[in-house]
Amino acid sequence: MEAYHTDLILTTVLCCCSSQGDYLAVKVDRYTKTKKSTYTGFELFSIRDKDIPMDVLELPNKSEKIISFAWEPKGHRFAVVHGDGPRFSVSFYSMRDEKNRLAPRLLGG
Repeated sequence: MEAYHTDLILTTVLCCCSSQGDYLAVKVDRYTKTKKSTYTGFELFSIRDKDIPMDVLELPNKSEKIISFAWEPKGHRFAVVHGDGPRFSVSFYSMRDEKNRLAPRLLGG
């Protein structure tokens, strides 16, 4: 088995599998290059595709905190609740593009 991301220093990792088992989202908190703060991203795996392809998703504003993540009950979309303080935002994403290829993208953006 190959080592995965041996050059990164991680603070926490949280996994969330879609209800049908098609996708796996791994929430990863990483230190910045200066190691003075952290930012959160997602590594998204398509479990049923050949060689289990992976894509990385980071929010446009890396300083925002991830509050929650959820897959839709059946399908390929997911939602991320993010923000700071009393105001949070919800972003909706799709794991597939218009041609049904693996390409995580923001919906309605």
